[in-house]
Amino acid sequence: MTNYKKTDDIMNLPTDKEHLYWTKDKIVREIDNPEMQKHITYMKNYEINKNTLCVYNFFEDPIKGKYFSCIFDVALGIVFSTQSSAALVESLIRKGIYPSYFAQKEASRRLDFNHFNSIIVGYGLYFTTRGTTTRRFHLLALHHMKDYHMLDSTVSVFTTLAINGFKYEFELDDCHQQLPTLLNHGLYLYKSVHDSLLDHLHAHTHHERLKSSLVNNEDHLIQHHKDINFVATLSDVIEQTFSAWLSRVNYELNICMDWAFLNIKFL
Repeated sequence: MTNYKKTDDIMNLPTDKEHLYWTKDKIVREIDNPEMQKHITYMKNYEINKNTLCVYNFFEDPIKGKYFSCIFDVALGIVFSTQSSAALVESLIRKGIYPSYFAQKEASRRLDFNHFNSIIVGYGLYFTTRGTTTRRFHLLALHHMKDYHMLDSTVSVFTTLAINGFKYEFELDDCHQQLPTLLNHGLYLYKSVHDSLLDHLHAHTHHERLKSSLVNNEDHLIQHHKDINFVATLSDVIEQTFSAWLSRVNYELNICMDWAFLNIKFL
């Protein structure tokens, strides 16, 4: 994946060369730049989502005395939020992955990782530059990142995959001194979880043989004279239960993930 392009072509991040590299100081300077206002959004209740690239922490020194974080979001642009990076992560955990979060922490503990800096959300992986128990961390969506390097022991630079042809770089200060090790742990946990999950879901069977198996062989289906009535009834049932299903599907998926996490065979 070398060039990520949103299917709906909505992108509000600046694309001029001067605004592809970001630091905390640059964010503070650019907030009042008239030319940047079209790319800036102010939100009280931002939620981490598939378009989130990076969250800068300003908890110790809020911008204009009230903005505790700055988020780079593909669709919304540069978002200034009254929520801290810690509050945004807490909301993500509480609303999206609460059950599986504890399974992830347990998996991390079993791997003898002393710090917990990675949060797996489906096929996404979020990484904090310090432990989630502090309020001093920046947040990266590693599934949007191509690479990273260290400028010194506590300053890192992460480079995104190309987004509509543009790569963004985020310089992050006050990182954990063992950030490369913590990142390695997060990537290992991610790989272990997904290898285990795919194994438990028999994904290899689907890819190699499922299409030819009995479950997809229509020759063995018996056609009934009630088929038309059955389809109509099924349609009514789906319509009546769809809303309830949506409210439960996330919970059920999390339980499934928990089960996979707890059955990981660790080295």
